[in-house]
Amino acid sequence: MDELISSTPAVQGAVAQTVDALLQACAHICEAKGEDAWILLERTLSACPSVAAWWGHGATAAVEGGGGHGIPVVREEEDQDDQAARCLVTLTVVGQCAEAGRPQELGVVFAVWSHPRPGMPVQAGDFLQAGDQMQAAGYLLLGRGAVLAVSMGSGVSLLELEGCAWGVSHAAWRSPQDGGEIAVNASRQRFWDKALQRYVAECLAGEGGARLRDFGLHWAGHAVADAHRVLVCGGVLLAPQWTEPGEGLKLANTGPDRVAENRGWSLLALAAPLAWLVVQAGGHASTGTGPLLELQPEQIDQEVAVFLGERAEVERVARYHSDPLENMPWQLFKTRSLFVQPQV
Repeated sequence: MDELISSTPAVQGAVAQTVDALLQACAHICEAKGEDAWILLERTLSACPSVAAWWGHGATAAVEGGGGHGIPVVREEEDQDDQAARCLVTLTVVGQCAEAGRPQELGVVFAVWSHPRPGMPVQAGDFLQAGDQMQAAGYLLLGRGAVLAVSMGSGVSLLELEGCAWGVSHAAWRSPQDGGEIAVNASRQRFWDKALQRYVAECLAGEGGARLRDFGLHWAGHAVADAHRVLVCGGVLLAPQWTEPGEGLKLANTGPDRVAENRGWSLLALAAPLAWLVVQAGGHASTGTGPLLELQPEQIDQEVAVFLGERAEVERVARYHSDPLENMPWQLFKTRSLFVQPQV
């Protein structure tokens, strides 16, 4: 039924209209240099007749009365054509504080989903769709320059702002599959499970280790910036689950901002859209236990571990997680390792 709904011309037209509106909103955000991003997005979605409702992650409230805490924002216009409002939108605004010598970076991640019950009032459960049911996704990364990646299910286009409009710089972009880089927050490595400990240690062992090649390590602390680097340059991004004694299970911080220290990636508003783009560009995405885009959400604000990037590397990480009791046989310094305890 979902496949039938998503293939109808009416849905395709509504999705195209919604994506066009979101691109215009991103252009306005660039003109405003990132100021009032949520307000500009909300204003755009309110005026778009193809949007039935939206939900935002990472803000105290996307708009008054909704957008946070699992409450979708529903358009309430008396003249709204319920049959035309066929799209649901999820949003994340990722902000990073400016540092000395480094401009403020802003990221906007959006995803467009089909309304499973067009013409009916939107409920939170209507958003609970697996990532492979997504109709379109994209992100804006605004820093020294502005770049936008977008996909409607047939490859990824990279856009650059030309005046007040977006121009295509690369169509049908394919991510490199031999980037040799890993993006991970190494300050949390003591909380990683053995599978990830093993993977990272093997990579950092370099050409003299098990992988027989050198890998670079980087971490921007900004989900969109790290995902964009993986999309453009290759490599793999690792946002694992981690356990701190006395605190229970948490998710490693990768954004959406630097205030929510122990929060992870929102499945619907951040993880699934970025995974969709990476997969559309030839990569892969996993939660460590299965393909991320096949995961069925149980709640609208659900958070997950994320491993995305080059297919072979993501599949290796998932394979290591299938045997989490296995320790790393190749250590960095003969009898000791920065990442695992030596085997006795």
